[in-house]
Amino acid sequence: MQSVHALRPLVVVVTALWAVSGAPAHAESPALRDVESEAARIGSQWVTTFHFLDSLAAGRATSPHLPARAPLYDKVDAARKNPITVQHPWGGEGENRFMRLRVRKTDPKQVLQDLRDCLAVPLVGRIEWDVDVLPGSELRMATEYVSMGRGSARLRVVASEGGRETVVFDEVAKAKSVYGNRWEERRFSLAALGGKKVKLRFEVDDTGLGEGRFEKRGKVQGLGLFSMPRVVTRLDAKNKAVRSDVKRRMGDEMNRSIIMTVFDSMRADLVPPVREERKIIPSITPELDRFFERSTVMTRAFSPGNQTRTGSYVFSTSLPPAVAGWWQERWEFDDRTRERFYRSRITTMAAELRKRGYVVGMLGYNSFLNGSMYLSLDMGFDFVGEFNGPPENTARSTDAVMGWLDDHKDEKFFLLVWYDGPHFPYSPPRGYTDKLYAKGVAKDLKFFAHGYLGKMLYADEHFGRLMAHVQKLGLTDKSILAVTADHGEAMDPRHDGYSDNVNTRIARMHGKTFFDEEVHIPMAVRAPGLVLEKRAVKNQVSLMDLGPTFLDLLGIPVSDRFMGRSFAPLLRGMTAPDDRLVYFEGRWSAGIRAGGYKYIYHEKDERLRINNQDLWQRGRDGPHEIYDVERDPFELQNLASRDPALRKRMRDRYAAWRTEMLARYKQVVAEKDRQGDKIPDPLKPISE
Repeated sequence: MQSVHALRPLVVVVTALWAVSGAPAHAESPALRDVESEAARIGSQWVTTFHFLDSLAAGRATSPHLPARAPLYDKVDAARKNPITVQHPWGGEGENRFMRLRVRKTDPKQVLQDLRDCLAVPLVGRIEWDVDVLPGSELRMATEYVSMGRGSARLRVVASEGGRETVVFDEVAKAKSVYGNRWEERRFSLAALGGKKVKLRFEVDDTGLGEGRFEKRGKVQGLGLFSMPRVVTRLDAKNKAVRSDVKRRMGDEMNRSIIMTVFDSMRADLVPPVREERKIIPSITPELDRFFERSTVMTRAFSPGNQTRTGSYVFSTSLPPAVAGWWQERWEFDDRTRERFYRSRITTMAAELRKRGYVVGMLGYNSFLNGSMYLSLDMGFDFVGEFNGPPENTARSTDAVMGWLDDHKDEKFFLLVWYDGPHFPYSPPRGYTDKLYAKGVAKDLKFFAHGYLGKMLYADEHFGRLMAHVQKLGLTDKSILAVTADHGEAMDPRHDGYSDNVNTRIARMHGKTFFDEEVHIPMAVRAPGLVLEKRAVKNQVSLMDLGPTFLDLLGIPVSDRFMGRSFAPLLRGMTAPDDRLVYFEGRWSAGIRAGGYKYIYHEKDERLRINNQDLWQRGRDGPHEIYDVERDPFELQNLASRDPALRKRMRDRYAAWRTEMLARYKQVVAEKDRQGDKIPDPLKPISE
């Protein structure tokens, strides 16, 4: 998509970081994904072959409460803008859209917010689909009844075929509170229906409401909730007939699962090989070191921003914030921004994988993925489990992930694991500072905060627990495993200063600058038999590229709505010129890294004061900030005023990229949604 020409000639190769037995540094690329060998490696797998919530438009609904003029839920927590249930923004069209809700459960013992994608059938109501049930299939879901005036209801799932009815699920459910209890996962065999086309009906009924209950509107008496309802089919390498049928329907069949682990605020120089390049601290992460040594490491990986929200959403959409339509300076999202984003029908990683039979979810600590909150947008996951209360949430998250993998190890899934460590506040458990000293960290360390490193060490231990469990379950050889971060953290006192926009210092924080400290992130991918091991690749890549890379590795076509580019060939061992531009975007500034230089453009509303006079000073440098990141890797000399010719070249390169972004913005965001809105600053023409 990009055609970026280096400003300085570079010779970039894929180099061996650790010796690889029998493999030279310039090994030929392994064969592209071989379907049969992948199927043999996986052995057997449950694949989603019918997703009811992605098929709402095809369902036939009957209820006096449909079409609804208002969502079928009660905003009991509306005063805090954090409702228990919300209308699902990615729901189907027409009247059925009101039957898809995001339901947020709260478990105070685990400090857990559990957000689920649910079919919500009003009391009384029914919805029915035509479903081709493949041999070896099951219905999987969780159920609950929430009362809005009536204390119990009958929840049923019935299959009808040729005039005969088969009851799949039948339960008289008493109303529960969504506060203080967890979903109960359920599995129902559809073996008797295998190979048949049936009508599957979900219903919530109560004969006590009288014969006219399906005609009389009245008030909604309750909601039957069917969490993540889907038909899954068991595939194995030998059953080519069913595999072929699944591929015809889903565009894919058996395939690797993905476990992507994100460490919030982790800098690239905490792990090898960047740690050895920069030589600031000794190793404090033995578990991550072990993972990186067995992976292909992208040593020049960058976040598209300096905040968690940016990293989360750009990975999910493979679009910059301004292009995706959710760009804004405010912390909270306003209604106009939300409506514009959802109406644009952004393509997300979650949606692409769901279409291919994946269950897609997140467990960990990231409020920006909790789609029921005032500061977040919904990225289309089946579920989001958010554990609050650092640093203990690291342990809780690990336990939850291990338990989830126990239950879903044979299913095709994408699981995003989000660790809080080493994010601020720098408050590791007691004793972890002493552990740092034992690993050789100086007591008078002035560059890093000890609490930051201690929290990283704590997170590393739990990552080790997780990887050991992944290995125990046999998932290592059946998955794509990736480790990265959403952004880094400013620690260098030479970069310190103050942001008047948000009234905080630069150091010991993030979100203020685009120094590599804040945007250079670790990135390692491990997939035995698919990705080369013990490799270091020096080509620049972005977190925006990681989603398309996953799809490419899986053999799934990459959507042309993504702006990120797959770097899967580099993971397979191929060499390529280092000609990629990487882009950064914040609330009051944006920039690029290309050809060995970094260029940052500061909007006129940004009020940033950097103490070091050799760095950016608005009065001297205007809106421009430039670093030679090869000769000046710690970014201590701003060249914007020193080299006018370089400034013009970089400004023009950045302006060309803005023009490309603006063209894509007009494709993504409908014209009616652009009317009355100002164009995001990162898309405006720039001047001296």
